[in-house]
Amino acid sequence: MLSGLFLFLVGDKTEMSLREGDSWPYLTMKQELTESDHEAVFSDGRRLPLFFRNRNGQNEFFVDIEYKWIRTSNVPGIVRYEKLLDDQPPVQEPAVEPAKPKNFAELQQRTQEQARNTMVERYGQNKSTNGDPGNLSPKWAAFAEAGKRARDTAFRSN
Repeated sequence: MLSGLFLFLVGDKTEMSLREGDSWPYLTMKQELTESDHEAVFSDGRRLPLFFRNRNGQNEFFVDIEYKWIRTSNVPGIVRYEKLLDDQPPVQEPAVEPAKPKNFAELQQRTQEQARNTMVERYGQNKSTNGDPGNLSPKWAAFAEAGKRARDTAFRSN
């Protein structure tokens, strides 16, 4: 019988739940431990976080298996230890706002520059979407040639 643990089914897996009275030894041990930036990789593919404590100048490493702290030297199946990657995105500095215009002429100039930049940007987007109007893609070039031939034959027949 498992002391202090209750088994319950979750889907097709059996998991254990820790009772309140049995959590005291587990939590006091957890207070002594520090989580490291490594994890233990097992032969069956499991990965568990690695904890350690310093006792008499020696580091002792532990893993938490079913609410029990077990020394890594006593756990069979550990293949290697891997360092965890930092998942924090790089810090972006806020964009600096341009200085406010001091007079009407400066405000008007800035507005015209923004309008020009917007038009240039839209032109570039349209050109990249629709292609250069002078250079048709091969698909549309064939239609254009057929249209020109039809126009020319209609014009000559009149």
